[in-house]
Amino acid sequence: MKKNAFLVLIACFVLFTTAFAPLAKGHKYSSEEGKMSIVFPNEFEIEESDLENVKVVKITATHDELFLFASYSLHKTEITNHESLAELSVQSFAESITGTINGQSEWKVKKHNGLKAMMELAENESRVQYNVILVGDIQYQLVVVAPQDSWDQEAADTFFKSFKLKK
Repeated sequence: MKKNAFLVLIACFVLFTTAFAPLAKGHKYSSEEGKMSIVFPNEFEIEESDLENVKVVKITATHDELFLFASYSLHKTEITNHESLAELSVQSFAESITGTINGQSEWKVKKHNGLKAMMELAENESRVQYNVILVGDIQYQLVVVAPQDSWDQEAADTFFKSFKLKK
């Protein structure tokens, strides 16, 4: 009897952890150059561009109906006034996707302050969460996009929480 109860307990644990952590397992992207890491739920693609004043690395993946995006931009000139630039980044991103900002709040990573914004894309009925933070001369952007009717805030939060800054 005890053996059966133990097996049932183990089965429940396995089912519980796999059912409620769809993004917990995945593929970790890590960059010494970008001083960051983040976990994607599956294989991701990387695109790099090296311009005159900035090097940009973009990492993208999809999971069910979620589109996940992370990037870091290594600026070759000194960046100051990080909070104002984060605000400008939110506004510029919203304009570039023709999105409407529905709410904005602070996004804190370690001791650094950034912004997170919820946006709506009326054209294709999608919801977007955009997080941005600047640390030193590096700008980090994280984005999750999904149809409004299948938005999964828990999955989005798991993705954002997997973002780690390195020293």
